[in-house]
Formats: sequence, structure tokens, C-alpha cells
Amino acid sequence: MRILLLVSFVFIFSGCQTLPKCGPEIRAAFDVGSGSTKLKVAELNTCDQTLTKVLHEEQTKVDYRDALEKNEDRIFSPEIQKTGIDAILHLKKVAESKGARKFSAVATAAFRQALNGEDFSHQIYLKTDIPVRVISQDQEAILGFQSATLKYDKKDFALIVWDIGGGSQQMTILDINQKPIIYYGNLASVSFKNKVIKDIQKKNIEKVISPNPMSKEQTAKAKKMAKDEAQLSVPAIITHTLKEKKNLTVIGIGGVLTKSLPRQVSSKNSDASSYQTISKSEVLAALESRRKLTDKQLKDPFADTDVTNLALVSGFMEALGIENYQPLDVSLMDGLWFNPEYFQP
Repeated sequence: MRILLLVSFVFIFSGCQTLPKCGPEIRAAFDVGSGSTKLKVAELNTCDQTLTKVLHEEQTKVDYRDALEKNEDRIFSPEIQKTGIDAILHLKKVAESKGARKFSAVATAAFRQALNGEDFSHQIYLKTDIPVRVISQDQEAILGFQSATLKYDKKDFALIVWDIGGGSQQMTILDINQKPIIYYGNLASVSFKNKVIKDIQKKNIEKVISPNPMSKEQTAKAKKMAKDEAQLSVPAIITHTLKEKKNLTVIGIGGVLTKSLPRQVSSKNSDASSYQTISKSEVLAALESRRKLTDKQLKDPFADTDVTNLALVSGFMEALGIENYQPLDVSLMDGLWFNPEYFQP
């Protein structure tokens, strides 16, 4: 368990008069996650540094974390590298068709963990002409928190931002001095799925891709595994805040909380941008009804992680006293649209 108090993570931008030219501009941001690569294309006003509108969003499944866990050398194989580069090239074409001319990308947990992660990020740049920065878990947590607070439109609130991706999860709150306190977790969508296959189902993850369908006993064990992890690893100050602060809003970001769960619990929550809440009881009901289904019956490109995502989230919600959360569909890049380190003027 680590608790890190970070100094303020603030980007200071020069005024628009220092830019060689300002006005409408279309940019494309890529979030190269452990289980998927996400694209967001947006029109921006570089004069007043505002996002005018989102033109396109898309994601494609690339199992970086899965491939890494199955590689005994802890490196990205040539096969997964080709798959990843092909996915980015496809998404770049989509972005260009929407008018994008500037591109930037961040890469997260799987790239941090792979021994050749930095080298592969450079190869992506050489093959796609898109610069990819491998960010730390500290940066990932702060960027997620920053992006969520920029988009969340309620001003009088206290919140915790909960981010679950393919290879890591973070929870971020501000202390009384407005400094971030962060929970760093390694149980996430792909890592948790593989742990269920290996430790509960006693199967070889090199041969078995999906845990579905799952028995009632396996599902209960998976949920307990998640619950135990939360109780043991989440810092006491975050646990206390969640259980004692009455006006606290839990914002869910990342693929698990804004894509996988809303897609599964109810059609009314299918759009994360609506800010509708997802309750613990809804997650548990979806887990019970969907655990019996095969990947084919689940009818989803991410079917292999869908059910274990429900078990992971329900276990954490029970352990931490979270009755509901509000999904908010933001990208890690949302806080960086105007950062000159990511998008050159």
C-alpha cells in the first residue's frame, strides 16, 4: 500500500498572444491502455484554450496486458506489437477523416510493466508518426482526477475519482489542503480476469482466455477476492472518507466503470455522459444474471472480462461502503489538450 501526497499538478500555459496562430483546430488524442486503445477527436479553440466539441470517439481492443502476462520474458511480443500498431494506424485514419492534423498519445500500466515498453512506444512513433508518452501511475491518477473535475459540472461537491482500466486502478481524493491522496491498485480488468482463471478456476491462462461461464461458487470467490484486496490495500484515509463523508460523490472513469458496467447493468445507464448513477445492487444483479453466459451469449468484444469486471467492482463497493457511483466518460488526455508538451502549437 502506498499513499502519496503530491504537490499541485498544474499546467501553466502562456497566453494565446504567444502562439504563432490561434483559432479553430482539430486534434486527436490516443489513450493506449492495457486492454484497449481509445481515440478522441475534438475541435478546439486555441485562442481561448477551450474545447468546442468532441467530433468522434472510438476504441478498439488490444490485449497488451493479457499478452504481457503470458510472456515469460515480460516483453511485448512482435505479434502484439503489430496488432497495436495496426490498431493505431486504423484509428489515425479515422481521425484524419474527421479533420485531425495534430496527434498525441499516452500509454499506461502495461507499458510501464513491460521491459520493452519504452522501446515499443518509440516504435509506435516511428511507424505512425504519433508521439507516445508512457506515463507513471501518479500521472495517470492525477490526469484522471483533473479530467473528471474539468468535465463534472457540479460546483459544490466533494468527490473521489475511481479509475479502473485493463492493468491498474486508482482512487484519488483531495485532502483538506487540496493535495491529492491516491490509492494505487494492480487489480484491474485484465489482471483480475487472469487471476480468477488461474487462482479460482485453476486453469492455465496461456491456454484459457475467458473464465466464462462462471459457477455460483466461482463468482462468490471472485467477489471475495476483490473485497479482500480492497480491505487490505486501500489506504485507511480513503476508506474512512468513503464511509463517513455524507456529501461525497464517487465518480467512475476508465473503461470498466464507464463502458463495461453501464453496458451490462441497464439500458438506462448506457450513456456514461448522462451522469446517471450505477448502484451496488444493480452491479450484483447483473453479476448473477450474466455469470452463467458464454462469451458468445454475452455478445460483446470485451466479453472475456465483462463478468469478472462486475465481480471486481461489486467486491470493492462492498468493502468500501460505496452504494453507487456516477460514470463520467473522460479521457486521460482531456487535461492535456493545450499542453505544449503533448500538442505543439
